[in-house]
Amino acid sequence: MKTTTPKCPECGKCYLEPATTTLTGATHGERFDIITDALCCPNCGFKTIPTETMGQFALRVADAYRQKHGLLTSSQIKDRRLDLGMSQQQFASYLGVGSSSIKRWELGSIQDKAMNDLILLKTDPRQAEANLAEVQTRLSGPRWPPVFVDTVWTEPRPGVGVIWEIVDSPAYLSRYAWTRQCPAAQQPELAGANNRELTSCSELVA
Repeated sequence: MKTTTPKCPECGKCYLEPATTTLTGATHGERFDIITDALCCPNCGFKTIPTETMGQFALRVADAYRQKHGLLTSSQIKDRRLDLGMSQQQFASYLGVGSSSIKRWELGSIQDKAMNDLILLKTDPRQAEANLAEVQTRLSGPRWPPVFVDTVWTEPRPGVGVIWEIVDSPAYLSRYAWTRQCPAAQQPELAGANNRELTSCSELVA
């Protein structure tokens, strides 16, 4: 009976036989062991991937890299696109990329982290909500650090001192006063401590 598999290119003594084995693939400078269908030499142990399955093996290596680095796999990207009811062209327009990029990612080309984050942001409601919350938090706070102006000491009643730390806040175009009560005996130390970190705003002053 005539065999359909090639002879071993290493030893040349036997024909390669189909087998399930572990082969190592590499991408982006990293190596991954993949269990796959292959052709093996029973004499010398040489192993290779059949030509018709090389593309699938490369895809599995790429997905192993993605899983290690927290990136969406090819099938996950495709599933998210289909969940939105979009063609590759529509999905590309939705993300603001070329349709060729979508095709490459679904066939095994590895997307960078920035594009992966964009896909998550535009296909996962939880990611979108988390991003919105972060943006709102950042916009609600001061955009510039306050600038120290002066320190003023007052003693509203015997034995109790108040430090007024006056700062300009460019974020609000206003002047704020930070206060801290302390024993009057600490006046010399506190009054001279310029450029201290200011953390609590108690009153707006003109």
